[in-house]
Amino acid sequence: MNNEGYQDIMIKHEVINTTDDYFTLKLMCYQAAGSGYEMDYYYTIDLKTGERLALKDLLKRDLTISLRSVKTSNPDARADGCR
Repeated sequence: MNNEGYQDIMIKHEVINTTDDYFTLKLMCYQAAGSGYEMDYYYTIDLKTGERLALKDLLKRDLTISLRSVKTSNPDARADGCR
């Protein structure tokens, strides 16, 4: 019995944005083995500290303000956007 099959992995990258403060990279990882799927990963680096940032680090203030306005305008809305 032959257990060999077709498999493929491709990784591509795209620079999303570069400023004086931040660098954002997108990695697109595709795996195929009969069927396939793609996973996208985003990395934002603070160029002054060299640290990887999370979305909450970038949007901390703006996200808090936005969530407050959503709750005020629609008291039934959930923070994750689901109902």
